[in-house]
Amino acid sequence: MPEGKFSAEYLVQLDPLCSTCKHRSKVSSALCLAFPKGIPMDIITGKVDHTKPANGDQGIRYEKSK
Repeated sequence: MPEGKFSAEYLVQLDPLCSTCKHRSKVSSALCLAFPKGIPMDIITGKVDHTKPANGDQGIRYEKSK
């Protein structure tokens, strides 16, 4: 990180697939049926495409909510 900069200057708004997934928890946005103990950061950030199998997803993939 460049010297003299605040870390918050490097934060970005993410719009992950999770925000439109029908499996996302209504109680907590950090949970879903595929990841009931917490959605992995690689999924949230989009580093891992959850329209394809991901480690620990219990066979449940992204599906757009209606």
